[in-house]
Amino acid sequence: MLMAIRQLSFYYGRQAVLQDVSVELKAGEVVALMGANGSGKTTLMQLMLGDLQPARGEIAIDVSLHVANSIAYVPDKPPLYPDWSVREFLLRLANERNINAEAVNDVVRCCALESVQNKQCRALSHGYRQRVSLAQALLHDPKLLFMDEPMNGLDDTQRKALRSVIEGLAAKGITVLLSMHDLIDVTAMARRVWCLREGRLFDVLIPEYAGVVMWAVFSSPDAAQAYACAAREGRVCGFLSNELEYYGTRILADPALQSLERQYPPAALLARMEGNYG
Repeated sequence: MLMAIRQLSFYYGRQAVLQDVSVELKAGEVVALMGANGSGKTTLMQLMLGDLQPARGEIAIDVSLHVANSIAYVPDKPPLYPDWSVREFLLRLANERNINAEAVNDVVRCCALESVQNKQCRALSHGYRQRVSLAQALLHDPKLLFMDEPMNGLDDTQRKALRSVIEGLAAKGITVLLSMHDLIDVTAMARRVWCLREGRLFDVLIPEYAGVVMWAVFSSPDAAQAYACAAREGRVCGFLSNELEYYGTRILADPALQSLERQYPPAALLARMEGNYG
C-alpha cells in the first residue's frame, strides 16, 4: 500500500465536496480519477498532495513517500519557459534541484523527446509540451505521479504516444493517478477507476481477461447471450482467438453488433460505473 485514504471529508463552506471517501493506492498501478466538472477531482488531488487539509478523516502514506521528492504533479496547462530549448529547460531545473545532469538524458529517453530536445519550448506542439512537463516531473524519479487531464487538446497520435509513456512508467513501478474524462483513454491505460459523484467515491475495477483478443458490443444483453464466449458483461462479449474464428462472420453480420474492438470497451466500463452508482 502506497497511500490509504480513510473516511475523508472536505467542505467548501457548508457544501460537502467529498464525503467519507476511503480508497487505497498500490505501487505500480495506473488509476483514472473520473467525475463531472465540479465533482471534486482536483480537490481530492490537492488533499492527496497535502495542499489542502480534510475536515475529517486521514491520508496515510508509506514511509517512502515522506520525502517530498517522491511525489510529482503534472498540471493540465504545463508552465514552460518559451525561449529556452527543451534540453536547456530540463538542465536548469535539474541544476536547481541538485539533480545529476544524467537524469536529463533519462527523462528525454523516457518521454521520447530526442527529436525536439534542441527546439525552443515555444515551437513545440501541445502534445510535446505535455511530454516536457512530464519529463520535468520525472527528473527526481518519483514513486507517485499525479496528472491532471493530461490528454486535453491532444490528437490521436499524441494521445497514443503519451499513453505509451505512461504505461512505461507503470512498468517501472511508478504509481500514476490520472484525472480524466475520456473512457477510451481510461480503458487503454488504467486498471482501476475512481468515480466521484455527489461527494462519494466508487472504486471500479477494469478486469483483465486472459486470452481475450476482441470485444464485441451488442445493442442488448439478449443479443450478447447468442454467443458462447470467454467473457461476458451485460451486452459486451470478449472472444478468444478460436471463438472469434468460429463466430467471425456471424458477429460481423449480426445487426445487433455496435462495435468490435481489441481493448476492453468503454461501454463495459460505463456499465460497471453505473452499477456502482446504484
